Amino acid sequence: MKRRALVALADAIKILARAANINILIDPKAPNPTLGLTRFTNVTALDALDRLLETNNLVLIADPRTEVSRITLQDPIAKAGFYRTTRSVPLPKPAGSAEGMNGSQIHLSEAPMLDQVRTLASMADLTLVYDPRLLSAGVDKAGKLIPKLLGPVQFENVTPQQALEAILANENLALVGEPGSPLGEIISRYSPGPPERSAEKPWPVLKKDWEEEAIRLEAKIQSVSLPTARQFFPFSDYFPNFVKAISTMRKNETMREMAVAAIAIKRFQLRTGKPPPYLATLVPQYLPRLPRDQMDGRPLRYRLNADGSFVLYSVGEDGLDDGGDPGLPYPSRQTPGLWEGRDAVWPQAVRLD
Repeated sequence: MKRRALVALADAIKILARAANINILIDPKAPNPTLGLTRFTNVTALDALDRLLETNNLVLIADPRTEVSRITLQDPIAKAGFYRTTRSVPLPKPAGSAEGMNGSQIHLSEAPMLDQVRTLASMADLTLVYDPRLLSAGVDKAGKLIPKLLGPVQFENVTPQQALEAILANENLALVGEPGSPLGEIISRYSPGPPERSAEKPWPVLKKDWEEEAIRLEAKIQSVSLPTARQFFPFSDYFPNFVKAISTMRKNETMREMAVAAIAIKRFQLRTGKPPPYLATLVPQYLPRLPRDQMDGRPLRYRLNADGSFVLYSVGEDGLDDGGDPGLPYPSRQTPGLWEGRDAVWPQAVRLD
């Protein structure tokens, strides 16, 4: 039997999560009422936690990537958003001797979010690029950033980078980067603004969502009277063109990002005599940030070959990374265009040597 009396909901969740040996972070938007006496009989700590969350309209969402679960509202959008992230920085080994770690534990005291992020980045040997506004609570009348205060938190059996990614995810942020590179970029996952500040849904997922919405709308049109249905006709007729226009926009924006990246690579090569080992090497001297692939929201893929050439590419319309394969996904005698191959690969001059 487990008993809790006159305790804040957040504290009760932490007690049960610790008993269940689960690393958690609680969504700042989750309610935190005071609870009265509650009893659980013949149940595990995890079962008790599930019941407590369900009673308070909350849900636990596990994240295998960070091994830290998020407690958030029972909202389909919030649950989908937790996975709508662009993580591509590989996990480093735990820095067991780093300050703040005790064995396999990471302790963070109450501090501004910027300080917690910097601490974890230092422990993970990561160099971060970010807009300071993303890690603040806003701007005051004088134009100065207002610190966003985060409470104390403890993680067990996770690396510093996993802890960092979990804290960012709980604030609707994401860590992106290139495999093997020590540089990571913090971006927003939900903000609708410019693409460079938002890890939007991969294009294939978004396109499928819109197509399902079109089917739903078409069914609604069929179920109403003719005068009422007329108001839906324009959208129904123009929807395919709308999707095509958005697809073209994303392609053009990705090609622009690829062109800017290719120019930066050439500038680096002219100065050093060889292409950079990572795109992150170009930040911030040649690029202000990592160039983004609008097909999946992650940085553009880049690989330096043994002969000194490089491959720069987008994953293409299907959102799948085929390793920079420009070939057609089906047999054909035609030479594929940039967007017709498995991946959209930046063209390079033919070498005659």
